[in-house]
Amino acid sequence: MPDMRFAPAPVLLARSRAGGLNQTSVRSHNERLVLDLLRREKTLSRFEIGQRTGLSAQTVSVLVRALLKDGLLTEEASSKGRVGPPTTPFSLNPDGAFALGVYVGVKVIDVCVLDFRGGLRGVLRRPIAPGDGLGAQVIALAAEVLAAAPAMVRERCLGLGLGVNKAHWGEKPSRHDEGWTPEAGLDDIENRLTTETGLPCFIVDDATSAAIGEILYGAGGGRFVYCHIGANAQARVVLNGQAQVGFDDTLIALPGMSALEARLAAASIPLGGFWMGEPLPEAAAPQLAEWGEDVTARITDAIVGLLAFLDVPKTVIVAPLAAPHLERLAARIDAAFHARGVKVPTVIGHNAQWAKASGAAAAVMSSRFSQDWSVGEG
Repeated sequence: MPDMRFAPAPVLLARSRAGGLNQTSVRSHNERLVLDLLRREKTLSRFEIGQRTGLSAQTVSVLVRALLKDGLLTEEASSKGRVGPPTTPFSLNPDGAFALGVYVGVKVIDVCVLDFRGGLRGVLRRPIAPGDGLGAQVIALAAEVLAAAPAMVRERCLGLGLGVNKAHWGEKPSRHDEGWTPEAGLDDIENRLTTETGLPCFIVDDATSAAIGEILYGAGGGRFVYCHIGANAQARVVLNGQAQVGFDDTLIALPGMSALEARLAAASIPLGGFWMGEPLPEAAAPQLAEWGEDVTARITDAIVGLLAFLDVPKTVIVAPLAAPHLERLAARIDAAFHARGVKVPTVIGHNAQWAKASGAAAAVMSSRFSQDWSVGEG
């Protein structure tokens, strides 16, 4: 029997079915349970897995042995110096599975390879070429990254996650009924990517895809506010592992990198590799500071209002900005909260500069190996 973990994921997870579970379904459910637990806890012994899952020692041993054989788990060094025999902790094998993530932005296309622990194995960022079909560029870059990846990555790649900026979505469905704008050139992109790469394709809303990556691999915890600053900036509230999508994103308008670009252009400051994640020149410091103050004021106002209804213990911020700029912005927001007497620390999120592409890849991982994930409609 083929290994169905590497086949297209079922529409419903085992625990969501109304009827009973057969033996194959039970094993799949329990494997997801163990893998999801190890993703969160990093390392656990057989005994600890049994304690946290309620599975019998025999069941845990069978599951761990099978997952080791399949290459999804790895043994860590045994812990000694305690009463009784040494225990062997287990963790996810970073080489156990991979996913390809693609993000189609307003100015750039990001492509990355994500490993089983959420690490980046390869990244590529290219500016969108004017006049060329956007779909053709996406397909070419995805194929380029796959071709450059080691054979092991290609063999154990689960699928391709595609996150697309809302600028490329239309109000009315296109001729293929997929909702792309006519000029986007993304008609039938799911089937075209699958045909070209041989991988099943999952299309995810871009801001939500980035939040999924933080939910799975970041340090956000069960609930937090997630702010992604791209060409436009969007925020998501994450509750119980679900990214909540508001009724109208424009209700919290955050100035994104396009707003910063406009400030720089007004001051005749060259952008250089700004959209590619390179640092801005020193001459841009005043505009960067003014923009940062605007972003900080909008985010803190929104979250202070939210705190009247919901205890949110953390704000997570990501952006394709150069690392020094992003670090200063996070510190500015953190200081603004403290100045207002609000204890909501601000942290930089997982794979911050590549959050949307790696989040799209994380959505593929989650659909195959996690117990559950979904997007809540607010």
